[in-house]
Amino acid sequence: MSMMIRSAAADLNGRQELFDEVVKYLNSSGYSPLLRDAQRGYIAAIAGQMAEHVDVRTGIDEYRIGQRLLASSRYRTSSDIPALMGEVFWLEEQHAILYLLLVTVPTRPSADRSTSRERPSLALQAGYIGDRDSAASLDQFKDAVSSALRASDSPITWTESEGTQLRLQSLTSSGAGHIPASQITVSELECAELLREPILRQLAIRLRQSGGILAHDLTAHMANLEVLLQHGLVSSETVVMCKHDGHQIVRLTQRETIDGLTTLGVKCSCGAPLAQEQIEEYYTANEMLRKLLDNSYWMNAVLVSALEETGVSRDNLILCVHEGPGEVDAFAEVCGALMMFEMKDNHFSMGHAYAFGGRIGVYKPNYAVIISTSGVDADVKQHFERVRPDAEMVYVSDLAELQLKIEEMVDMVRRLECMRILSAVDLVSQVRSPVSEMLALRLGIAVPAVHREVSVYYP
Repeated sequence: MSMMIRSAAADLNGRQELFDEVVKYLNSSGYSPLLRDAQRGYIAAIAGQMAEHVDVRTGIDEYRIGQRLLASSRYRTSSDIPALMGEVFWLEEQHAILYLLLVTVPTRPSADRSTSRERPSLALQAGYIGDRDSAASLDQFKDAVSSALRASDSPITWTESEGTQLRLQSLTSSGAGHIPASQITVSELECAELLREPILRQLAIRLRQSGGILAHDLTAHMANLEVLLQHGLVSSETVVMCKHDGHQIVRLTQRETIDGLTTLGVKCSCGAPLAQEQIEEYYTANEMLRKLLDNSYWMNAVLVSALEETGVSRDNLILCVHEGPGEVDAFAEVCGALMMFEMKDNHFSMGHAYAFGGRIGVYKPNYAVIISTSGVDADVKQHFERVRPDAEMVYVSDLAELQLKIEEMVDMVRRLECMRILSAVDLVSQVRSPVSEMLALRLGIAVPAVHREVSVYYP
């Protein structure tokens, strides 16, 4: 399965009790709540025929726990704060999960102690975990949640929250120069794919470095040259050269122009008519090819394609980041994990490793990825094993393995994020109606009020 995680958030200007109303509405709309169905079965097994009289209390108490979480320095962002309430819905046909969480929104502590016991702000998080092809299921789910809240006079507005790019935003807001991945065009992506082929790339580099090559010097490469011509990476001109001393007389975009100039009496400085001089095709790298080859920009485009294949949006990717004298080829942020990429159209040697290690220390990525077209020296891997940087090292020694390595890395990040999301359900899935009270109810014993006041649920 090609896993995809999508999520959206919305401020909930209302009571915590609205969450249960939403779940009931979703249940009536064909979304079966896994947790509540399981909780009802659990209560029925203990309370028996008295189950319908049990006061079902689920989730985390908003007042006793929510404020404590907000006050804790451990929780720095809303995604770090455990949910107060939650529900999970299984999509059998899609073999996927939809979830709905009620979370507190972190706010800055107030200097006014009189406001310290106010309710924390609430937000809904709706999400999808499953195959990428069925990720649109989240849109229908959000519509159902919105309908439920409109019925309760509490309309909401959703904001896509998959990949908030907090760390990318920190990089760009710090003044670091960069190129948004969205600037790469479809044509550049297609042409970059051609340059993955070593033979085509070598020919392209030769044309770029020489400034132009005559046809007779490319006899052995005409088939590859034709590929570059078809994709508009190479331009063809007609060159007229003096047979006497070989100097260039004129360059023309159309060969037929020579006959017209000859008819007009145009001659070489040696006195020979143009049509009688040496005429040959001349090939040069056009503007797009020069752009792709300069600083191996084509590798950035290849990386964008590889990440998009895994469902990573271009909005989660920035290229050619430079601060001061240093430059990083690319950064990507997936589910809050920062990936830093170094790409070389050559061997990656120890000379590159020292500089890259320094950038790892500066940017502190979760993954540090080295991509080389000609291999990564063994000394480089030994060096990073020895220094143990605070990042997972990923080596791509051949472009043929690029897609697989990217998919493995992104899949690992998404699996970790999946478990983080599902773990948020652990606390809220607990039934806070104590077994002792349910058994007492089944026995027909009235629970003393003083018993309920004792804090037996939380330390």
